[in-house]
Amino acid sequence: MAYDRYVAVCEPLRYHAIMTSARLHTCCALAWIVALLLIAVLFAFHLNVPLCGQRIDHVYCSNRGILNLACIPTPTNNIYGLAMTWTLSTGIFIIIAFSYIQILSASVKQGRNDKSVRIKAVQTCTPHLVVYVLYEIASLVIIVSYRSILLWMENKTTVTPLTQPIVFELEGFDVPPGYGPFLFFLALFAYIVVLLGNVCDLLAATAVLPRLMIHFLMGQKRIAYILAIAQAFSVHTYGAAVQTVLGAMAYDRYVAVCEPLRYHAIMTSARLHTCCALAWIVALLLIVVLFSFHINVPLCGQRINGVCCSNRGILNLACIPTPTNNIYGLAMTWTLSTGIFIIIAFSYIRILSASAKQGRNYKSVRIKAVQTCTPHLVVYVLYEIAAVIIIVSYRFPSLSQNIRRFFSIVTMILPPAINPIIYGLVSKELRSSIIKHFPTKVHPKS
Repeated sequence: MAYDRYVAVCEPLRYHAIMTSARLHTCCALAWIVALLLIAVLFAFHLNVPLCGQRIDHVYCSNRGILNLACIPTPTNNIYGLAMTWTLSTGIFIIIAFSYIQILSASVKQGRNDKSVRIKAVQTCTPHLVVYVLYEIASLVIIVSYRSILLWMENKTTVTPLTQPIVFELEGFDVPPGYGPFLFFLALFAYIVVLLGNVCDLLAATAVLPRLMIHFLMGQKRIAYILAIAQAFSVHTYGAAVQTVLGAMAYDRYVAVCEPLRYHAIMTSARLHTCCALAWIVALLLIVVLFSFHINVPLCGQRINGVCCSNRGILNLACIPTPTNNIYGLAMTWTLSTGIFIIIAFSYIRILSASAKQGRNYKSVRIKAVQTCTPHLVVYVLYEIAAVIIIVSYRFPSLSQNIRRFFSIVTMILPPAINPIIYGLVSKELRSSIIKHFPTKVHPKS
């Protein structure tokens, strides 16, 4: 329907020539076939799955409701279901967003001379846009209802609000006897590797790894309220900043490949500093607002389910529901991740187009584009894979608690530890600088 609205507004005189009866039927059929195929594959994973229960905790049956009764883990269905949901929702959002950006641009241009064009655009698009927004709001209500009421009821440990000073106890790892020192040195090594990275990576590692080392060496799991908020704030700031910084870097890569001769004129020192500052300011503002909802929230528990503190981990101990924080947190996460994905996707589509056109005559252009973009793209993909691992791990009840706890902090260890290696391998300047510190001796032949 978004494509139909796009043609109706942007190509009004050619609408009937483009959207013929055959094409309309093809679009409708294709929409249904894609939906049916995706769901058919999803339910194909039910074959030969033994069930060990009969009670479905819902008012109707669903894929997850049925497979929650399975006697064995269902990893393929879990991974496919998550991948399908994310790909479908993000893909449709991009199509609708692109259509409405084009519609807005066309109606503004044409509407300068003819006011009826804007009125026609509003009349044509309003029903479709309202239906889409209502559907997204309904989906958000379902997600929020599970996070605000059910989690609150399950995690409330007492009915009397705690008073300051509050000291939390982290769930932590189950460390076997004698393994504490080994795990301490392992965490220390990871932290030393992260120290070679950038400020953003260092933020998360410093917030989590030193306290984790204390936990491994001394078994300390207690953390004061202020320190818990500081740790959670740092962890969430890292999660937001790593995305905004990658978005700013995508713009830099776009200019470097698509406008190589004008790169230094466009990406001046002042503009680079502005992009970096803007990326951090946006991330900080988003997280400051998120944690502002902690003010005056009474807590009725002290045990945080995790190896580090987080916004949700702390608010799961609240004596009252926290719907505002839930809604804002979900909306912020989705908007930020989808927005950055669109920026990066747009940048790389333009880069691919430019390198393909210029690369017909100059092979070096394509080589330069690959060298310029590979580190950034690999870092982004690694971060997304780490985030997906966290989400997927919660859908496997059979996983051991230690593995699930490790997966919960993998985004703060794996990408920061690998980033220096990725940039070092690709950057000629860094490679040359490292090689200079290891001079090779040439032994004359005897």
